Amino acid sequence: MRGTLFGLLFILIGTVATIFLVKNGSLFLINAGPGQDPKNVGITNVSDVSFTLIYATDDKIIGTLNYGTDPGNLDTVALDDRDQLSQSVNEYSIHSISVRNLSPDSVYYFTINSGDKTYPKSGSPYNIKTGPVIENDPSDKEPLSGKVILPDGSNPTEGLVYLTINGAQKLSGYLKNDGNYTIPLNTLRSESLNSYFSFSKDSIINIEVTTGTLFSSVSLSPDEINPVPVITLSNNYDFSSNDQDSKPTDAPGKGGFPSMGTNVRKNETTPTPSPAPTSTQTANIAPILIPTVIPSISITPMPTIPPTGNSSVIISMIAAVTAIGGGIILFLLTRGQISL
Repeated sequence: MRGTLFGLLFILIGTVATIFLVKNGSLFLINAGPGQDPKNVGITNVSDVSFTLIYATDDKIIGTLNYGTDPGNLDTVALDDRDQLSQSVNEYSIHSISVRNLSPDSVYYFTINSGDKTYPKSGSPYNIKTGPVIENDPSDKEPLSGKVILPDGSNPTEGLVYLTINGAQKLSGYLKNDGNYTIPLNTLRSESLNSYFSFSKDSIINIEVTTGTLFSSVSLSPDEINPVPVITLSNNYDFSSNDQDSKPTDAPGKGGFPSMGTNVRKNETTPTPSPAPTSTQTANIAPILIPTVIPSISITPMPTIPPTGNSSVIISMIAAVTAIGGGIILFLLTRGQISL
């Protein structure tokens, strides 16, 4: 009789635990782990009215950005550039989020929403200053454009193109589904952001392309930007000598992500408006943490998406199921239904 009561007790405890996990959404919504933490965070495409945040995550995760001029009131959200076009929210491992319709020479604060967490975790947002208005007209420089393919000749599903020129600001663009990319150069600014960059015949354009697992580095002359010869990921290229027949070399950084400097600064004090940052710092947010005219939208609650990573809830579920099973076996043993 006592064994029967113990068996029923085990069943009851297991059932209650399982119901609790289901009611709280924990049975199928596993605790997110490091796979959603933003890494290699960078700021690119800074103008007087916009900037772009780029970063990577180990897992495919929904990523958005909350921003505003008041660090205590970040009430506007910007979606990933691809989601701004499709007007639907999707998961990516390489993220590009452009914020537009900003004011010149202004400090903006922001936090990153990655999966079900907000970064930085300390509560003090990051900040970036927009550039001044440039009175001169932009140049008529044609955009940099080209195509990227995988080693087997297929198109990558996502990726990032990161552009640097000595003395110029950093630019970036994302790969489309067909592997094509376009980065406007007519509004490229100097590194100080105070004037438009002037190309010369000796200017060398360096681009890095990554899908998160594959990587290529390319050097170009200003005459080789439209179109850039096809880039096969995992190879490095030097087109700056106009020698398109030169053989590519294996990329030593295969599987890497561009080393991106950024003007992102973390506000370490109580969130209050602060003067514009005066120095450049690199923000490697681990483990915390082109242009298309899409208006920013007011923040609305995002749907909860099952993240991946930590298995603590799975362990809890197994424990609950084990408790139920143990209780049933004990119950049957005491009733003489099974024998050892």
